[in-house]
Amino acid sequence: MATVLLSLSRPGHCQWPLFYMERPTATLDSRYEVDEEERRGPFIEQTRKSTTTREKLELRTRGYVYHPALLVYSIGLRPEFKRQHTEATGTDIPKDDARFLGYFVDMTVLQLKPYTVNLFASKERGDFKTSLAPDVATESSLFRGRLLLKYPILPTTVTLERSESRYENFFSSFEKADTARIESSHKTDASRTAFKTESVRQTRSIGASGFTTERSDTTISNIYTPSRELTLTSSARFGKNSSELFDFATTNVSAGLALRHTEKFSTRYDLRLDKREGKDFSADSRSASAGLTHLLYENLTTSLNAFGTQSRLSAGDLDAYGGNLSFFYRRRIPWGYLSVNLGRSGRIEDDRRTGAFTEVRGETLNLSGTIAALLANTNADVSSIVVSNAAETIIYVENVDYMVSVVGRSVAIARTPFGGIGDGQQVLVNYRYQALPPAKTAITTDNFGFDLSLWSSLRLYYQRGRSKQKLLSDTRFFEPFDDTVERVGGELHWKWSTTRVEVEDRDTTRTPTKHRMLQQVLSFQPTRDLSFGFSVDYSELTLKETGDV
Repeated sequence: MATVLLSLSRPGHCQWPLFYMERPTATLDSRYEVDEEERRGPFIEQTRKSTTTREKLELRTRGYVYHPALLVYSIGLRPEFKRQHTEATGTDIPKDDARFLGYFVDMTVLQLKPYTVNLFASKERGDFKTSLAPDVATESSLFRGRLLLKYPILPTTVTLERSESRYENFFSSFEKADTARIESSHKTDASRTAFKTESVRQTRSIGASGFTTERSDTTISNIYTPSRELTLTSSARFGKNSSELFDFATTNVSAGLALRHTEKFSTRYDLRLDKREGKDFSADSRSASAGLTHLLYENLTTSLNAFGTQSRLSAGDLDAYGGNLSFFYRRRIPWGYLSVNLGRSGRIEDDRRTGAFTEVRGETLNLSGTIAALLANTNADVSSIVVSNAAETIIYVENVDYMVSVVGRSVAIARTPFGGIGDGQQVLVNYRYQALPPAKTAITTDNFGFDLSLWSSLRLYYQRGRSKQKLLSDTRFFEPFDDTVERVGGELHWKWSTTRVEVEDRDTTRTPTKHRMLQQVLSFQPTRDLSFGFSVDYSELTLKETGDV
């Protein structure tokens, strides 16, 4: 393939191409995957084996029209082919043969002018692995236009964007989001001020049902550094979310002061105000913190921090204060590096909330595979649970995106293998739980670990943490926790081979588990344009009380 030139010229004038395209480049990615999984428990006995062949070709080029100062572009085509055969106990899973043509187009007009327009469009396909079910196929499209005003005093970017995603598995769903965004900044020799406002309207439909979420968010921040020894930071944010299930507004204001007293000693002070108001919930919290950091002999870093928080909630007051002391030692040894960490933290909570139920907003959970994650509080009202994404623009649907199960007095949430929650994704959970009488408690946490790197190829590490709770008032029935988590592992890199192994033992009061992981990766690149890869993963999670895997 040769370079494409289309040009016009007149006698006595130099020739300039009207259309220029570079010789396209091609990248081929071919993979063969074998995935086996076995799940055993009191209510499940299933195995799954799938074989997948994938071929992905990417063709891309770039060029300009008339002159690079007028319009430059880059385009690409991404044809994909996939063949998958899955066998699962007690389940008939059809073969998955898919063909997909992805693309992207990126054009910039008047790139050397104070005003520049950028247009972008793309279409992609993704497959997400699931447990005991076919892969979740997604097709996503993105259309974006940006106006860049590059004036030195106040550079500004205006963005209009539409994204569409379609999920295909046991359930089909469609998501569409329209976004309008303005970003601006102002710089001086000593400060930088940034401003951003955004409005998002997101619609999601599953079968015949659907819902719409509208979100607006405005943030302004400033960093002021008059000297090397002094830094002042401040920010303010206002946001509003509304949908069929919730309607709330949030306000956050923060300020920070960092002082560098010497080359090896510094301190920091922070203040923060948070306010959240909804139809049936309100929260107003104030927090302050201070800390110092000291470096001794270029090897030992000591950190000391203290904090205090006052929260005024619709159900009552919740105050907390505490601190932590940590040491981090890093030293070069004849064959590599040795790192050691040691720390202790303490926290006292004075819970004066009253009422039959206590509201929780925005509790964070990480959902991986189909492993259930427990809510932080017991006796939760299952009917009040609302699960959303981290931006709170997508509301997930029970029994489609996630499952809820009751384990004693605890409630657990697990992603489904065919829903819209990605593997390892972080979600936010709103719910209410049966409140306990007011009480004061103390929590202490100790941690220790080391990391040894040898010969730039071998890494060994160990981490141990223990958290213990204690009741400081005799006002309610108390079931303290005493949790210990140990993690030990290693990595070996040798030429084109990488081996990873890790064992995690969670001896916790609520759900003790043991997790084992082994991974072997082989990667070989004989030339700059050709590479081969092979990997094997093994993972096992065991419930220690029952022995279920």
